[in-house]
Amino acid sequence: MKAPKILPGLIATLTTVSLYAVDDFTWNTAGPADWNNPANWTATNLGSGGNFRMVNNGGIAQITANPTLPTSTLYVGLGAGTSGVVNHLAGTRSTTGDDGTLVGHDGGTGTYNLANTSLVGGIYSGFARGSGSMTSTGFPRLQYRVGCEGGTGTLNINTTGSIVLTHLLVGDRGVGTVNFDGGNFSTSTAISLGSSPGGNGTWRMSGGSATLRDFWIGTQDGTGSFTLNAGTVTATGLGVGFGGNFADSATGSMTMTGGLINTGYLGVGYSGAKGSVLQSGGIVNVNAGWFSIGDNHVNSSGSTYALTGGELNVKNNSGVEIGKDAVGAMSVSGTGRFSSTAFEAVLGRSPSGAGTLEISENGNVTGLNMTIGKAGAGILNLSGNGVLDMGFIWLADTAGASGTINGNGGTLITNGLSRIAGSALLNANGIKLTIRESQSEFLLGFTSANIEL
Repeated sequence: MKAPKILPGLIATLTTVSLYAVDDFTWNTAGPADWNNPANWTATNLGSGGNFRMVNNGGIAQITANPTLPTSTLYVGLGAGTSGVVNHLAGTRSTTGDDGTLVGHDGGTGTYNLANTSLVGGIYSGFARGSGSMTSTGFPRLQYRVGCEGGTGTLNINTTGSIVLTHLLVGDRGVGTVNFDGGNFSTSTAISLGSSPGGNGTWRMSGGSATLRDFWIGTQDGTGSFTLNAGTVTATGLGVGFGGNFADSATGSMTMTGGLINTGYLGVGYSGAKGSVLQSGGIVNVNAGWFSIGDNHVNSSGSTYALTGGELNVKNNSGVEIGKDAVGAMSVSGTGRFSSTAFEAVLGRSPSGAGTLEISENGNVTGLNMTIGKAGAGILNLSGNGVLDMGFIWLADTAGASGTINGNGGTLITNGLSRIAGSALLNANGIKLTIRESQSEFLLGFTSANIEL
């Protein structure tokens, strides 16, 4: 007997029913109680829901094994005055909806603990290490959010498991915090800390690994901050104060006391946003792109990088520009080490750019060549036991540029100093000049008016 023929219109009707004839579920107990117990959930929006699950009654849902109840989107703390907590100790939880997981949404307060909450531990999370894993795949722009739309959200991670997300927004028009002490974290699209007006996002990391595409700290008029104590971050690009447009008032900050960052590019203050970095330890490797401070718009003026310990290594001929289109400054002091294989490190790239590099105490800067004042203003301040070791150093590269070297001690090692076209000044007070190789003229283009000993 042949199977009955079903008309195309009937197929569409049946498909529609199967997609939408489902319920939503709300957590109905104080807990901590078992996520997998259907009695702890109350069905709502009967037949018109989307398999959403909401923990917003102030209770605690606890996951200790793979969840058996279907979930397209999870809300933890949904709506003004609501709150909720999920303790995820073990097992793998997956969501597939467009929103994926939202912790602290629409005025609510939510906390998601991917850790062993029965024991204390973890520098930032406060909990011992669990074994849970989390995956979420869906529409990438809204797929995982912590603290959004006026909500307050916290994501605590300390696990031997993995966290695989399409996208993560922390502090998207709300206040969001990620405390990361252990685990293997990865995303296939960008992470944003503090995005959109009123957004404030914080990430604190003391271990584990994070493999990201772009990592934006403070973007689209938001405020973001990142703290790295230990662990490894691998990113296609890292933007600290990474504006979405020229009128952006976003601010981003990064504090690094240890750990390792491998990134393609590193921008501190970009496209109207302001950025600041304080590195006292650890290693930052810029492997393929560019390193800039104050880039792409004058509104990024005031962006800074302070290297007091650890290493910043710009590799593979990546560009180095301090004060490209805005006022940018970098200081290298203490035991800080800054090295570059770029053909040219530039202070003050464009007419609107002004870059300052200050080397003091035992700070050490090495590279191939340097231009102090490309088309804008460049200043090098050298003091203490600071060392600048460069090939050739060019000052005031164009007629409208200015380049200045101010000494108060320190050592300058170079093949030669050249004044090109603009206004240049060498205040060599206390500087120990070391000529690397024989030159027919060491101070090319200088006159007595350009040099003060």
